[in-house]
Amino acid sequence: MATKEAAERKNLMTEQIKKLGKGVQIADEQGDKKLVEGFMADAFKGKASFDEVFPWPERSLKSAKKAEELLKALDKFFREKVNPDLTDESRDIPFELFGDMADMGMFRLKIPEELGGLSLSQTDYGRVISYLTSYYGPMAILVSADNTIGCKFPVWKYGTKEQKDKYLPELMRWPSGFCFTERNVGSDPARMETYALRVKENGKTIGYCITGQKEYTTNAVLTDNVPLAKFLSVVVRIVDNPSEIQTEKDVKKFCFGLFIVPTSSKGVNVGERLDVGLRNEFFGMHGIYNANPLFENVWANPDQLIGGEGNGFRISLQALNTGRMAIASSCVSIAKQCFSGSQNYAEKRVQWGTPIIDKELIGTEKLARQGLCYIFAMDAMTNYASLRFDSGKDSRLEATSSKVFSSEKMWMIVDNNVQIHGGIGYETHKSSSRRRKVFPADRFFRDARPNRIFEGSTQILSQWLVGEGMKFLKPFAQMGTWKEKFLLLCELTVNRINFVRIPDVPRPLRKHLKFVRRKVRKFSNRVLFFAARDMVFLALQSLVDKEDKKKLAREMLTSRQLTLWRLFWIASYLSAMVVSCSRAVHFGADSAVEMADGFCSEARLCIDNLFREFYRNNDRKMRRIADGLKEDRYAWFIHSDILPLIDQLNLK
Repeated sequence: MATKEAAERKNLMTEQIKKLGKGVQIADEQGDKKLVEGFMADAFKGKASFDEVFPWPERSLKSAKKAEELLKALDKFFREKVNPDLTDESRDIPFELFGDMADMGMFRLKIPEELGGLSLSQTDYGRVISYLTSYYGPMAILVSADNTIGCKFPVWKYGTKEQKDKYLPELMRWPSGFCFTERNVGSDPARMETYALRVKENGKTIGYCITGQKEYTTNAVLTDNVPLAKFLSVVVRIVDNPSEIQTEKDVKKFCFGLFIVPTSSKGVNVGERLDVGLRNEFFGMHGIYNANPLFENVWANPDQLIGGEGNGFRISLQALNTGRMAIASSCVSIAKQCFSGSQNYAEKRVQWGTPIIDKELIGTEKLARQGLCYIFAMDAMTNYASLRFDSGKDSRLEATSSKVFSSEKMWMIVDNNVQIHGGIGYETHKSSSRRRKVFPADRFFRDARPNRIFEGSTQILSQWLVGEGMKFLKPFAQMGTWKEKFLLLCELTVNRINFVRIPDVPRPLRKHLKFVRRKVRKFSNRVLFFAARDMVFLALQSLVDKEDKKKLAREMLTSRQLTLWRLFWIASYLSAMVVSCSRAVHFGADSAVEMADGFCSEARLCIDNLFREFYRNNDRKMRRIADGLKEDRYAWFIHSDILPLIDQLNLK
């Protein structure tokens, strides 16, 4: 009987996952099966694992030395050959600079020395990306898209010796691109329509024919109808018949593959059609080479498939994980640059007899509270995630948290930079620099915005992180053995009664770590409460009618994204507090302790407010209003006194 009940619970759990969409099912099926580890993972279990963060991890001195040499070369390169204003205006990186970048090793940053690369660690790779971003963002995007998610990563990590020998020499001399996104595919791989049709002879696969169109492929097109990348990394569904794209409903049978496709291949179309051959233009990031390549029956040999059939999506997820750390590094760089511009302007700008930095709403609020203290935490989180990755430890939660946290706080700092500069911050740099020397606030404002979308949007990643953090509870939700359940209960109990020693830190930081120790247990209690409630709802679903099942499903944690959002931010703030304290101790400077103390004091207020919101919120009321939006209940008000562009442009 117990086995039957467990099976029923597992089936109900599976149904809940299905209701989230096939994309979630695919991510659950093909993602890393290993449970997440580290301070943040242990926080879900109620344990403040300070020993995961203290002492601050060591970095590779060999890689650091190479990075220093490269940064010196980049400094000279930027000062002598790159003019961000001209490049921003022309929307092109001068073609001759690609050769200089190749000579410096910009297209082989993380490839091991034995394969011809620079063998930079993830930490030092992030420093290079940060440096590029601080001067000219589109150049950082070009390099990051190539090194992180382009062709190099899959070939280096998953390619055979023959594939490495064939592709890497040319890949290390020129940028490549990554093709995943489609018109109906952002974060949902279940809707992918680009496919590779198996071509068989005597029952053996002798090749594939790739058909479909991708969107937003960086490094795809140099100028209209002329490719930039010589190779594209293309993620597709592998099928025996094209009809499977529409007819196959079982996601467990979806087979994804990752192919290395030369842009010179017959059928790779970056020209002729307006929706294919023209570079995508964005209101920011002028100078990135982005387009929507079309694949029309493109032949691919078996040796172009990397990692074998069925591993394409899995490889993409791993590439995107390191990509998130690179995005976080870019965000820290942008935040530092804009903060520096804000501080400089606030010190010089005098209003009513005093510099505006002396005004509380500028110096105290915008610069100290919302600026410097958050930048210190962002920098600590990003470096810690990279150092964990370099040491071979699991860094999935740290990478995701640092990306979301840094991109959200960076945007606040960038917006404050424009606000502090006032009218001249909104004026283009080209226009304002005709009258005076001024910080290019407009360019950073335009270029910074996509970082909240790249490599997974804030909304998607926050939900994913909490889901991964709660996977340790699966033995209860599914068919775990009694032994597994007993051991998990013992672990959770020990975490609550075991005394965790506070690391040796300066006195101002000690109280913050004590706060973390208390709140980690409270956070875990909330997690367990929601998990237990979901189990009750699952049990009730087998007893109620169809309409009540829908109501219960809507109360499940998987459907309550605002609750998941609060859990994400509590976990992120707690982790940020600990890594900030460890980073401050590592620096050994009083000023570092002051910044960490300032951030932790602010984080404590945010955490307490988030806990209160579990009990005091307007979620259900706002949900009813959201339901009314679908019924057009408020259209009479929204469309009054405007000429609706959605009607003029036929967007409905």
